[in-house]
Amino acid sequence: MGLRIRVLDIEVLTIEGPYGVRLTFADGLNVIRAANSRGKSTCMNAILFALGLEGMLGPSHTVPLPAVMTDELLTDDNRTLEVISSRVRLEIDNAKEATIVVERNATGSSGDRQIIRVYDGPKLTHTGDFSKPTYYHVRIKRSSQDPLGFHFFLATFLDLDLPEVATGDGTSPLYLECLAPFFFVDQLSGWDAVKSRMPTYLGILEVAKRSFEFVLGLDFLLAESKRKELTSQVLRLEDAWRKKADAIARELQGTGTVIKGIPRSPAEWTSDSTCILWATDGKTWSPLIDALREAETKRQKLESRVIPRVEQISEEIVLQLQAAENELAAVENRHVVIQRELLELESESVDLDKRLDTIRDNLREYEDEQKIRVRNVANDLDLTHGICPACHRPVKDALIDQSSPSNPMSFQANIAFLRDQLKMFAEMRTETLNALSSKRTQRGSLKSRLIECSMMVQTLKRTLRQDAEAPAASTIRAQIITEQHIASLRTLDAQVPDYNASLNAIAATHAEVTRLLTELGTAKLTQSDYSKLNEFGKVFVEQLYDYEFESYRRSEIAISNDSYQPVHNNFPIGLVSASDMIRLVWAYLLGLLETARARETNHLGLLIFDEPKQHNVKGNSYEALLRRAADSVKFGQQVIIATSQFDDDATKALEGNQVRVTDFISRIISKR
Repeated sequence: MGLRIRVLDIEVLTIEGPYGVRLTFADGLNVIRAANSRGKSTCMNAILFALGLEGMLGPSHTVPLPAVMTDELLTDDNRTLEVISSRVRLEIDNAKEATIVVERNATGSSGDRQIIRVYDGPKLTHTGDFSKPTYYHVRIKRSSQDPLGFHFFLATFLDLDLPEVATGDGTSPLYLECLAPFFFVDQLSGWDAVKSRMPTYLGILEVAKRSFEFVLGLDFLLAESKRKELTSQVLRLEDAWRKKADAIARELQGTGTVIKGIPRSPAEWTSDSTCILWATDGKTWSPLIDALREAETKRQKLESRVIPRVEQISEEIVLQLQAAENELAAVENRHVVIQRELLELESESVDLDKRLDTIRDNLREYEDEQKIRVRNVANDLDLTHGICPACHRPVKDALIDQSSPSNPMSFQANIAFLRDQLKMFAEMRTETLNALSSKRTQRGSLKSRLIECSMMVQTLKRTLRQDAEAPAASTIRAQIITEQHIASLRTLDAQVPDYNASLNAIAATHAEVTRLLTELGTAKLTQSDYSKLNEFGKVFVEQLYDYEFESYRRSEIAISNDSYQPVHNNFPIGLVSASDMIRLVWAYLLGLLETARARETNHLGLLIFDEPKQHNVKGNSYEALLRRAADSVKFGQQVIIATSQFDDDATKALEGNQVRVTDFISRIISKR
């Protein structure tokens, strides 16, 4: 992978015609030298804008370019001209020396600015018939994943295999905006801290660490990404399992049956597992196969009887009517009881939901407080240890007398207690929901039985009023109801193999993914990772010596293997002078560039500094930076520096080095 800037072309159209500038860049050190407020930052930010990477600066979709390209242009004779339109074109090469030109409008509607046109070939440096552009979108959702998204195209062009990384609600690609701070330092706030412009708003967890791991090519990120991917897959399968179980339950609603034998997790399902349907008559439950066997026995008895005439069984019909009316009353009473139990369970479910919400809120507050305590552990001000932090005299920590003995729960004990409570009440809620489902099934079965009993009573009454020579309608109806019941049970029984097959498929995939996750284990830094970090640390500290870093002893500075940030005696670097912060940023970013010369990394071999000499950094330090940056030409790398401070001493320091210096006396964007 690799990226080289060859040509930057800025064009601003006014009523007096076009204004603009064309800058060419070579391998190695390129210096754009001009006084303040002449347009250096405009050119640097135009590179960022052309590549659609302004998202590194923040979530705003405002064009990161000054008024000279969006509103009005000030001429050399101090006249103001309205900007009609403007665009940025950038010719770039990749590591395979393929060339493209990207073109983006800086004016117009937001829709216009979200389109980047790509020309295949060196359109800005060569004449010829170049193909029509391909249009890509940028700064909209999925532009890094959609083949029509510019960042998807750019990652492919640069041969960057961007990994999936964890976010607060799942995973996402490691966006190019997250990598940009390792290659581009803007003047406005880029020098405030190492990687001060990380786009945390994108929601990627530990975005600075994940980006560093990718740029340095650490194996840890690949293992961690794979682990996150497998973990996400496990969660999706467990969700699919729950949805399938819920879908089966919904499908069986109103049938008088429930499914049993489906565990809460696919991990509990084995190749020998099977689910079983249970049926209810409104009173008791039995396996569906037993209910089917009982119904078939009843049918055989009915079929073995000759359908009698009414006069032959009139007394029997009276007895059947009494029994049917009694059963109808019993079913109605049972239905009332079930309905009351359902209301109680529903009320219990609501109470449990409220209780769970309260526990989750409390747990979240404790966990948030824990994060704050962990982050501030190195900055403990001893405010609660009986000593005033200002005058160091003894003070009371509380207004209330604390002399009486008490044993409050510790902070960690509270978190553990709340987690146990959350688990217990979640299990209670699951049991309540299962009971609700069972009661609803019973209620449905009772409703069906109520209808059957009511119709049987009506049929028996009609039978008693029939002609004495007519066949008994009640017997015929009993046969019909039994046949319908048997057909319904058989239909349900035939669905069980399909249920088991779908559950087996989910469980088998879950088992395989879990196996891969177990084999992968916890992601750790490999020997290769430690070697790269050690190399980077050496280069980093070596530069601090070159740049005359003074805030701490340079021998006590290192790169942390945990945070990948500079540390002093294994603690985060605290307050340093403004000029030393500049030196830290130089050493960090240029150190990554130099490490890529000897190690296999994902560094693009490009570094852009906008006004790196700030806060009165000593000339010797700045000249050391320039000399090291100039070495990039030997390795096919590129460093672009925009500066107003490039004096004779700097020129002399670079004697014998291949450097391209472009000087501007007046405004850089001028009449064409």
